[in-house]
Amino acid sequence: MGAVESAAQVSKRQEQWNSMPRVKLAPHHVESCRLVVSREALLDGVPKGGRAAELGVAFGDFSSEILNRVRPDELHLIDMWEAERYSAGRAKVEEKFAKEIANGSVKRHVGSSLEMLGAFDDGFFDFIYIDTTHSYHLTLSELRLGARKLKPSGLLAGHDFCVGNVVKPVVYGVIQACHQFCSEDGWRYRTISLDGGGSFSFCLERGYKRGE
Repeated sequence: MGAVESAAQVSKRQEQWNSMPRVKLAPHHVESCRLVVSREALLDGVPKGGRAAELGVAFGDFSSEILNRVRPDELHLIDMWEAERYSAGRAKVEEKFAKEIANGSVKRHVGSSLEMLGAFDDGFFDFIYIDTTHSYHLTLSELRLGARKLKPSGLLAGHDFCVGNVVKPVVYGVIQACHQFCSEDGWRYRTISLDGGGSFSFCLERGYKRGE
């Protein structure tokens, strides 16, 4: 039997949960939002071609879906491949996409999401998918930076649009970060996936500015 969770661990999660803002959306933030059955279906609604980035690649399983469904001219894979759980991921990705890496359609970037994404010119990407730590502060920073790196018609998307991992357990801040970002920077929800496992995905698009 696993170790009993301490009161301090529960208190730490409660503190994390309480520290995140609860932003109330306006109707225009969701009026055009479409529900789909999976994050793969979410990709089917993304315009084809262009330049895409995936932040948080792990073993490249969803990278394959992006390649097959979005068919970007370039797919930039960004990951630190540092954590023990994902340390073998880089070699797996290099093996899986050897052909695409050789012809330049897939490019690897080893480092933190903010550092690697920040190196690109503003307006470079058409689509960015975020699947990193799912913490509130990092996700909000990734959304803000990602918005700068996208073309005006570009889309911001990501995984684990939920309150946390109930098995670990771990608190996530993706919902709160997305709400905060939409309320402050004129973005709105385009698509939400209702995956059966509860790890939903989101896709955001530019919409209304404050006061409009």
